[in-house]
Amino acid sequence: LYWRYFDNVPPTDAVIVSTALNFEVNVGILEGIGFFNSAIDTVSVRGGFNSWGENRMTFNDISGNYDALNIPYTAAVESEVPYKYFIKWDKRRDEAGNEFFLGGITHDQSGYEEPGITGGADRRFSITDDPAQAVQSENYNGVSPQALITPNNVTGGGQITVTFSVDMSAAVTRDDGTAPFNPATDSVFLFVDTPFFALTNDITVPGDEGQNFINIDKEERDRLRFTDDNSDMVYTLDLTLAPLTLNHIGFRVAYGEPTSETGELIANGEGYDAGRRYYQYIQPIVAPDGDDPDDQPDVSWPATFQFETLTWTATDLEWETPPDYTKLTNSNEGENEIAKQFELLQNYPNPFNPSTNISFTLPNAADVRLTVYNLLGQEVATLINGKTLNSGTHSVAFDASALSSGMYIYRIEAGNFTSTKRMMLIK
Repeated sequence: LYWRYFDNVPPTDAVIVSTALNFEVNVGILEGIGFFNSAIDTVSVRGGFNSWGENRMTFNDISGNYDALNIPYTAAVESEVPYKYFIKWDKRRDEAGNEFFLGGITHDQSGYEEPGITGGADRRFSITDDPAQAVQSENYNGVSPQALITPNNVTGGGQITVTFSVDMSAAVTRDDGTAPFNPATDSVFLFVDTPFFALTNDITVPGDEGQNFINIDKEERDRLRFTDDNSDMVYTLDLTLAPLTLNHIGFRVAYGEPTSETGELIANGEGYDAGRRYYQYIQPIVAPDGDDPDDQPDVSWPATFQFETLTWTATDLEWETPPDYTKLTNSNEGENEIAKQFELLQNYPNPFNPSTNISFTLPNAADVRLTVYNLLGQEVATLINGKTLNSGTHSVAFDASALSSGMYIYRIEAGNFTSTKRMMLIK
């Protein structure tokens, strides 16, 4: 007798359970930026449990979420269920000239989500030995409705400018057979890959090979070009955002020169998991509700935000987790009012490891210098060096991964105003 297990897989000795799967997802961020209409668009959950078909979700008036509940499923305890949420836009979204048209959207292909914490990979959860599984309650793309940035919730007046920065030193010495970065001839560009951020800010999604980017006009290309004014290999880009957008940005960094004979651009990142691109978040200012402190906190946004400086790598790019919109980060001042006085706020979180955010308010435009010192008085970081900023609240991300644990002092100089505060790094 010659026999084998089917697929060479022996039968499991795990406990098999007949259970019910439960999913709910909030799409409020898409409604806020105008990319979802509950009257015509639909939400589904797809996964291994339905052979990646569509379990249409229904709107729950009580929770404000879309849910798909009590889906029968039989599986081994501790086995994993892969799944994703999927938006299916109405066909009229594809029709230019139609009142429901959405440029950059394909009604039946663009709807798979890409949370920063998973990248293009699937969400997953493990089956428990229960008659019904706990509800998987999430936000589409991992982005909360509170991530919406509007003209009314940016301090100091309507627009927010973010600063990207990347250290390109490692690209100069790459030895993997790909042309290394040449600072003398190559430019550095931002490739915005997350479509909703790109579409709300009139940015062209470059495509996997950057084929779309090569064909854009010079004005847009210059808008997305990094510069290195002091030749220290840290390239920066100031990008002023549209007044209706979101704080979730997935992007890559590319170098080359699209106006050259070949138009070749080399971008980092690959694969599908988290790390296929950089994922960064503009950090909110979270303050108590002015009318009722027991209500949900108020969320506003700084007039400027400086992301942590990234280190260029070919693959396994750095990514952040979404902000917490419930923990207070601001003083008791009304966060939607223009600042009436200079103020340096306590960093958040504090203590921290290894990153924190430092915020400050300006009553008028001023040249700002923001520095960090150790307790010996030695300068360990310069976060802002004489940059002119407008009135309002501003935030800077500080990465202390290269520093040792201990107390540090941060100091602001803005016009005639100076102030210092302490923060604790615990590794």
